[in-house]
Amino acid sequence: VLSSGLTHLKKHSEEKPYVCNACGRAFRWAAGLRHHYLTHTNEHPFFCRYCPYKAKQKFQVIKHIQRHHPECGAGDPSQGPSSPSLPNTAAPRPEPTCHQTIY
Repeated sequence: VLSSGLTHLKKHSEEKPYVCNACGRAFRWAAGLRHHYLTHTNEHPFFCRYCPYKAKQKFQVIKHIQRHHPECGAGDPSQGPSSPSLPNTAAPRPEPTCHQTIY
């Protein structure tokens, strides 16, 4: 219970201990820094399981599937490593089950 209270207080804090080593931008949360760091790389760890589309953020793939593969359902897109500094060790793409090929 105490940790959730501290987490809530952190939202209101001005402290930003997670700093991007590429540009110096600071974040309150480690996840914010991990998300931001992808802007400095060519990594696209999230991908559509129905076509070659790749994205830096999971929501982008979900929106892509909703728009271009609506009969397949959004599902949960595959994702690569949790840390952008690691090599892409994602499992091979599953065979598409949706037959629409519009990107």
